[in-house]
Amino acid sequence: MGGMRDMRSLTDLLDRERRGGRELATARPGQWHVATVPTNLAAAVDSSVLVCLWDVEERMGGACHFVEPTGALDALEPGRYGNRAIAVLLDELEAAGCDRRRLRAKLFGGADLRAGSDLGARNVAVAEQVLDALDIPIVGADTGGARPRKVTLHTDDFTAWVWRI
Repeated sequence: MGGMRDMRSLTDLLDRERRGGRELATARPGQWHVATVPTNLAAAVDSSVLVCLWDVEERMGGACHFVEPTGALDALEPGRYGNRAIAVLLDELEAAGCDRRRLRAKLFGGADLRAGSDLGARNVAVAEQVLDALDIPIVGADTGGARPRKVTLHTDDFTAWVWRI
């Protein structure tokens, strides 16, 4: 029994080495993730928006993935709404040791996939408004258009890769 556990640990170690020493995480719609260790954070976005925040000194960050622009402050699913999801992510980052004054943001998604729909544009606008009100600069974005995206973010150096799908 101990041999299997050792083998699994070795396999995990080798897999992590292939990923550049980073953990793996996924931010699905309505979710957020804070990474205190180097992490490959992945998400697939369409009209939804992935807001990534990073502390330039602590070199850690996280992301929230929301699907609707606004919701009530007492919403049962705070991660679903942009105005609430960003606030929750910010609270969790500060609890992990980040300083709001050192945060930088990147935005991804907000595609309008159906003719006549502006949900993606409204999601991006809410993210920009909330970040502006919080005085968090947006240093990168890949938003809008008519195609969904797959995004991978390294939380330790804030590099991101985007594939239009």
